[in-house]
Amino acid sequence: MTSLPHMPALLCVRMCVKSLVDKAVIEPVSDDDENLHNFCTVMEHIMLHRYEGQWSFFGPNDTKDFWIVITRLAPPTSVGSVMDMEAIQSNVGRERAWLRLALVQKRLAHFIATLVTQRDVLRQYYSAGAFMRSSELAELAETFKCLDSIDFTLCLRGLDFDRADLMPVNYSPYLCFRQSRESVTEDTLEAERLSGSKDNQSVNEDVAPPPESSELVKTKELLRVEREQKSYFEKLVGTRDHRLEQLTEVVEEKDKHTKDLEKIILELQEQSAKLRLALKQAESKIQALTLPVQQQSKIQELTLLPVQQ
Repeated sequence: MTSLPHMPALLCVRMCVKSLVDKAVIEPVSDDDENLHNFCTVMEHIMLHRYEGQWSFFGPNDTKDFWIVITRLAPPTSVGSVMDMEAIQSNVGRERAWLRLALVQKRLAHFIATLVTQRDVLRQYYSAGAFMRSSELAELAETFKCLDSIDFTLCLRGLDFDRADLMPVNYSPYLCFRQSRESVTEDTLEAERLSGSKDNQSVNEDVAPPPESSELVKTKELLRVEREQKSYFEKLVGTRDHRLEQLTEVVEEKDKHTKDLEKIILELQEQSAKLRLALKQAESKIQALTLPVQQQSKIQELTLLPVQQ
């Protein structure tokens, strides 16, 4: 599985959450929303990053789903609701349905916060370096708190959750990402509130600085978003280049291994031909040695026959 590295994954989740919040200001988020599909896909990539399953006497479990983690740490009521969906037959489908149910019930942030406190449990299922065992998991829990303010109108029945393939992350919506006017206004008010609290705490300033115009504040906010996007895509390109180098090394190593195997096969074929030739020569010698013995035996049998009167 192609997994997302920690920081690009965290930035991508933040963009997804921001898009969902902006969309919820205008209209409710429904099943056909592209931002919702992308968010669920990114979450699936994150929860499968370096997932090994539970170890047993025979080694790790080969199944690539984190449903067992959900059943252990999620509220039993939500798990039971998903288990009652008869149309879903696989654990992969159950975990996808549960993720959407957690959004509807506004419990996803609480679940991620619970995972932060269950490091020992996560260590049983995830290898070292997994996103679920990193410090970014706590940041993810803080990011998801704003999802509790969104009303999701999702239909969990009649959808194909059991498909085996893991959908790729769609980055195209964020190539031209823009905040809505309402979101920019809220961020501006929040920035003014924070700056005002800092001004009140300072006692050495006699004259307050003149307030910035709303257009200037909006421009600065858009510039900040553009810089975040630039930083995100630079990290993403660097990660892809590193991944490409790793894959190139793997391909070269496999080609070398294939050539070694072909050389070994040729050597074995030559040895097999030599052994067959030696076997034929041995059979010829055995026949040459056996023929005089057979002839001598026949002569003795003839001499022992009684003379007929």
